[in-house]
Amino acid sequence: MTHCPTSAKTFTGREEVLTRLEEFFLSGHAAEGMKTFLLYGLGGAGKTQIALQFIKRFKQRFTARFFITADQEDSIQGSYFDIAKTSGVQDAQSWQAGLHWLHSHEEDWLIVIDNADDPKIPLSRYLPSCDHGNVIITSRNPELMKIADQYVELSDMLPEEGIQLLMKHAIKDVDKISDADQNQAAKIAEKLYYFPLALVHAGAYINRQKCLSGYLDRLGDQREQLLSKGPQQPKDKYHYSVYETWNLSWGQLSEDSRMFLGLCAHLHYEHIPRSLFERGVKNLNMVESPLGPSKAVTEGKLVLQRIATSEMNLDDMKLDDIMDDAASYSLINKESSGYMFHPLVHQWLRDTIKDNHRQAVEGIIVLAVENISWKRDDLSQEDFKFFQRLSPHVTALGDFINCDYVVKLEIGHIWSELYKFQEAIIIWEPMLDIMIDRLGPEHKLTLSHEGKMAWAYGELGRANKALELQQKLVETLGRVMGVEHPDTLNEAQNLAITLKSLGRTDEPLELEQSLLETSKRVLGEEHPDTLSRTQSLAITLRELCRTNEALELLQSLLKTSKRVLGEEHPHTLTQTQSLAITLRELGRTNEALELEQSLLETSKRVLGEEHPHTLNRIQNLARTLRELGRTNEALELEQSLLETSKRVFGE
Repeated sequence: MTHCPTSAKTFTGREEVLTRLEEFFLSGHAAEGMKTFLLYGLGGAGKTQIALQFIKRFKQRFTARFFITADQEDSIQGSYFDIAKTSGVQDAQSWQAGLHWLHSHEEDWLIVIDNADDPKIPLSRYLPSCDHGNVIITSRNPELMKIADQYVELSDMLPEEGIQLLMKHAIKDVDKISDADQNQAAKIAEKLYYFPLALVHAGAYINRQKCLSGYLDRLGDQREQLLSKGPQQPKDKYHYSVYETWNLSWGQLSEDSRMFLGLCAHLHYEHIPRSLFERGVKNLNMVESPLGPSKAVTEGKLVLQRIATSEMNLDDMKLDDIMDDAASYSLINKESSGYMFHPLVHQWLRDTIKDNHRQAVEGIIVLAVENISWKRDDLSQEDFKFFQRLSPHVTALGDFINCDYVVKLEIGHIWSELYKFQEAIIIWEPMLDIMIDRLGPEHKLTLSHEGKMAWAYGELGRANKALELQQKLVETLGRVMGVEHPDTLNEAQNLAITLKSLGRTDEPLELEQSLLETSKRVLGEEHPDTLSRTQSLAITLRELCRTNEALELLQSLLKTSKRVLGEEHPHTLTQTQSLAITLRELGRTNEALELEQSLLETSKRVLGEEHPHTLNRIQNLARTLRELGRTNEALELEQSLLETSKRVFGE
């Protein structure tokens, strides 16, 4: 086809893009030479309609207008041959005659090269090589921006435009639309993310079935059927449904690209971290759990081996090729550190992909977090941020009732590191009986699991439940591992903390004094665990109003910690906070303030602005400011802190 078809009578909106085209082609300010503009984006975003509407609006400004269907090289060549014939080239022998005619006619002609979606077609070969003329390319392939002077990515419409487009197709007499119909249309348009093709087809279906009020219910119950069904008599002659449009792109993808899109379909559609695959690959040699083989981990390894080098590192070029293949049809978008889908594309993948990759996704997550310590004080800023990025994707997987035991343990681990202890406990509690049954009550993994559960109970304020577990655990560890084993000492320390939370301050003092002496003798005076126990004893002394003793202990401890661990080690920062609180309680508030201000800046830099310890330090700084009478500053800090805390941890 060489003559330009007209845009649909129901064309709506897109004024911002049309203005861009007008300014580029007609303002006279563009660079000299042939002007090329790319409209790219998902199939169904309205690229062709925008190009045709532009021509309709400004057709008198161009000396000739040609329309080339570019889905295949044969059709491109045929169109150029037709250009030669319709332009009066009598002896045209090949398609190059059309290119030659455009090259030799120094006029303001316009070509629309439509549906140039196939990345294997060398499109630059089919662009006139001259210093005049105009070209609009429509494509799903963002790589074509390399051959364009300007480009726009097309996706969703503005909300008001989307509602208007839906109504044009749903109701014939738009002047008689009631407020109730308008509100219902707004809800439908929002549910379809204001995506043009989805709106057009929804409107056509509503018009045919007279079901404006019931469409949302049908969409909720039968989304796949509705979005797979195109209009019987399309007004713009485009007969593919939303899902059929994307199925055409799916058919062009490599097997690896299909598989990775299938994996990502189980995750949240936004901000899928590339580091998930990178970290998973590094742990491909993960040993089998004492609980037995994990089918999820096996499936995850099989997937990751496709993108791994022989040195167990991520093969960046291989993963890039896989994702570039999908991105060439705009089925996935690349971000600086990962990937994202359009929400409707994500739904399409979930609805239509028959291969269930969920177990592989679970296995990849297990592999990615396998070597990260579950003790929060030892969690680096990088690891904490990775857990934060992982959180919405773990949530998107839904419940973990039918997952294998290894997956459940690690999902609980992720939730606990993010302070989502209730979610962790829901997964962990049923696991305890299973571990006792499979491994025995004194197996190291069983005892470790009980310790994690006790810690989570304590953080949830269920101190009596934590105490019950810890007392039993300390006795078992002492008998099985020995009373001076590091694991026994750690759990005894946790027991002391729980006793303090119950207000039983005298008991933990005696326990902590004994623990500290044992720790010095067994581990050494400068071992990190010994230093932590010194801090815990100092806190107990402070709570018993023996504040000067606590101060003396903390001042000495902080000097040692800076020398042994370093000034910016997480444990050193925690001890600095303890010292600041002690100074404040002694009335030395200005000294506490100076210490806390410096500590907060270090914490933001070392741990990150949203790390739990950093947020806790903001709370302590606000309290110190309040005690100094600087209440407005404290209020400002706390208001911002509360918003951050709601976002990071939940309300």
